[in-house]
Amino acid sequence: YQQVPNFHLKALGVEKTPDPLPGSLDIVQCKNGIDMIVEDYKKVPGWDNPYIQNHVVALVAEALKVQDVAVAYEINDGYFYIQTSEDGYDYTLYNKDFTVMDGGIIEVDGYRPVQEMMEEVLAEHGHSVSECGVISTAYLQEQSYRAETQRAEAMKEKLATEKPAPEANISFYVAECAEFPVMGEFHDNLTLEQALEIYDKIP
Repeated sequence: YQQVPNFHLKALGVEKTPDPLPGSLDIVQCKNGIDMIVEDYKKVPGWDNPYIQNHVVALVAEALKVQDVAVAYEINDGYFYIQTSEDGYDYTLYNKDFTVMDGGIIEVDGYRPVQEMMEEVLAEHGHSVSECGVISTAYLQEQSYRAETQRAEAMKEKLATEKPAPEANISFYVAECAEFPVMGEFHDNLTLEQALEIYDKIP
């Protein structure tokens, strides 16, 4: 089940031997990228019993709480990605051209469903879960990497074509007579060291 990407429709079910009726039902369904417990078993005779509750549904629910989550969505003006991290969840919002718009880490104490985190983050940026359409996480990451690479290359080319600013150049002169340099010694385009040396030699 976990090997099937979560942008596909998928389900995890259980088969029941005759007691009193045979059959099979979905316990987990992946809806819009999120694994969720489905409670159809409560509506079918012979399924809503303590064994199913305690040895199937409860165990699956606990497993879902600790599983790693990574899911990507297309939203109205871009893309949204969220995944579990060591301290909670981290997320990234992308523009339509797959460049990064915003991102961050949400620290949580204990367990909080990814749906709640999505609702909070999206609401802060003027979006809602209802506009999210699940897509492949690999596709989003590939397109984002390509966009950032192209952006870096464009910036590099722009910098290469720009002419460098002229370096500041300071020179010194030494004159025996500043008002009438033709009447005495006059030396220009000198470094400070050269100017001081010549200056000391003038009588």
